Amino acid sequence: MALTIAAALAAFGAGTLAVGTRIFDTAVATGAQLDALRPLVLAGKLAGIDLRDGGVPVIAITTAQATNNAVVLNLVAGRHLLHQVIGAADAAAATLAPGFAGFTIVDSAANVGAHLSDIQALWRAGSLGRIVFTDPRPPTLLLTAAEVAANIDALQAIGSIFAYGLELSDAGTPDLILPVRDSYVDAFTTVIQQIGSPINIGFAGPISAASLAGVIAGIDRNVTGEGAMPAGWSGLLVRLPQNTIVLDSAENIAAWLDSLQMAAENGRLAGITLREGGSGILALTPAQL
Repeated sequence: MALTIAAALAAFGAGTLAVGTRIFDTAVATGAQLDALRPLVLAGKLAGIDLRDGGVPVIAITTAQATNNAVVLNLVAGRHLLHQVIGAADAAAATLAPGFAGFTIVDSAANVGAHLSDIQALWRAGSLGRIVFTDPRPPTLLLTAAEVAANIDALQAIGSIFAYGLELSDAGTPDLILPVRDSYVDAFTTVIQQIGSPINIGFAGPISAASLAGVIAGIDRNVTGEGAMPAGWSGLLVRLPQNTIVLDSAENIAAWLDSLQMAAENGRLAGITLREGGSGILALTPAQL
């Protein structure tokens, strides 16, 4: 018999939980109710815990919870990861305890904003998982454009656009110069789109053709960048970076030509440089000409 955690706890409290019950719930719920599940395990009621999340589920808990509830964690079936919960102020000197694969920051928006550069450093080290706010309502982060650009990866760890708001403290229309990277889809979807005030977006250097397509997809996931621009999409062009320079192979330029055309038609493409040097050859179909 499989039950959610809430149902299993209710049945245990009522004295009706059967021996051999399996839990079927999310990793988030399992982490949140880990302490509460321990008495059920010690009473011999649970046969296992199956996580219903897709991919590789992540259970975020403190080191104390991991130590105190090892008997519960031993029942979690299937591949999963443990993330160590820490506060934003702990990010600067954080060390992963044995058994943990990364960190989850759980704190207020004010504390996250105050220690954002330290959290970004965790991302650079490959150990940042998620950021979860403890504020009672979706909070608003107040940052400068430079802070957003420098910590864009940490901000993406917040994940949901419904979890927070983002306002810039700069006067006028600031420049938001993004670091060069392989993909901008999530950066635009989860971070840039949160900014309601006018900004001038650019890149710190040339980007690939696929990265430009990622920008377009990040601005609107209904747009692939390959094909005609949907009606109404022009209103989102304020988020398409200016003076973009693409550096890529002739093969990739041809593959993402529609994205380049979309940027060029709207005055956002400043130039294209072929990686091959000299006279590159673009293999195009008649329809692309």
